[in-house]
Amino acid sequence: MTARVCDAGQRRETPLVETEHGLTLSIPRVPDAAGAAVTLLLRPERFQMAAGSDGGSTGANRFTARVRDVTYLGEDLHLRVLALEKQPLLVSIKNSKGTRAITSGAAIDLAIDPEDIHVLRR
Repeated sequence: MTARVCDAGQRRETPLVETEHGLTLSIPRVPDAAGAAVTLLLRPERFQMAAGSDGGSTGANRFTARVRDVTYLGEDLHLRVLALEKQPLLVSIKNSKGTRAITSGAAIDLAIDPEDIHVLRR
C-alpha cells in the first residue's frame, strides 16, 4: 500500500505515515524520510485482534475495520476488511472460540505492531 511519511519522528517516538485512504500508522524509523512517499508491506498474519473499546489493549496501530469477507481455512480465518471504511486490508487470524462469530459486515478492532510494518522507499 502506498503512503506518505507525515511525521518522521521529530515530535513522536515513532514516525507516522498516512495511507492513500487516510489510515495513519506508526512505523519503524526511516532515515531522512520526512514527506517521502513510501510503500508499506503489512503481512496478513501479523495483525492481531485488539480488545474492544472497554479499556483493553492499546497500541500505536489500533483501529476499527469492517469485515467484507470471511474465508474459513481450517485453523485460519482470512478476512478482507476495510479500515476507516476505505482502506482495504487482508488479515489472517487463528480460528478460535472468540473469532468464530466474525461475519461479513461486523466491525472488529485490529492492531499491528509498528515493527511488523516493512517500509520501502519509493
